[in-house]
Amino acid sequence: MEETTDYTIRNTTKLLAEALRDMPPAAKYMADRHTVYGTDGDFVEVGYTPLISRAAEILRKRNGWSRADAVEMAFDSLLYGGNGRKWERVGEVALIKAEGLARAYCKRRED
Repeated sequence: MEETTDYTIRNTTKLLAEALRDMPPAAKYMADRHTVYGTDGDFVEVGYTPLISRAAEILRKRNGWSRADAVEMAFDSLLYGGNGRKWERVGEVALIKAEGLARAYCKRRED
């Protein structure tokens, strides 16, 4: 696995800024989330620390899972434990350490 350093982060930010500057104005428009995802879902957030603890527990118990798989399984576990499976994750899990949470797009389950 490649080590992430402050230099690679700054370099990546510079590349993204240059790519954004080179984009045509129409491509910079950000669509409303309901346009992209529909109106039958919403973003659900769970705590960062409980999610990471649960993911670490999953990694310790099962060899062969990647970190991303463990994070998704931990998010699903926390999501289903708190609301009786009213929601189902359909998007990727985003870890937002600065805000202390993990966020994923979820849709209401139809029973």
